[in-house]
Amino acid sequence: MTQPRMGEKTRMPPCACPYCEHTLDAASEGDTDTHGPPLQGAVSICIECANVLVFEGEPLVLRKPTPSEMREIVEAIPHVIQMVGAAHLARQIRLLEAS
Repeated sequence: MTQPRMGEKTRMPPCACPYCEHTLDAASEGDTDTHGPPLQGAVSICIECANVLVFEGEPLVLRKPTPSEMREIVEAIPHVIQMVGAAHLARQIRLLEAS
């Protein structure tokens, strides 16, 4: 079986971003050490508003991280800041292309 490549999408049951309510229905690989669908507690970033989210529950849904989780995420996962920046740039490109 072929392992997903970095950036490959995994389709997920649709759920709304708790910040902007954009419907999210896919997750992309953001870490070369993990493959496949996200697990409970995995970190995600909304493609629309670029806010950091956490997967929880069954089925998995996205929620806002707590303040302590957010501090831990930023300290433990250094590439999160780069991912947030990339999501902001992608959003800006979409807005420019739409105008």
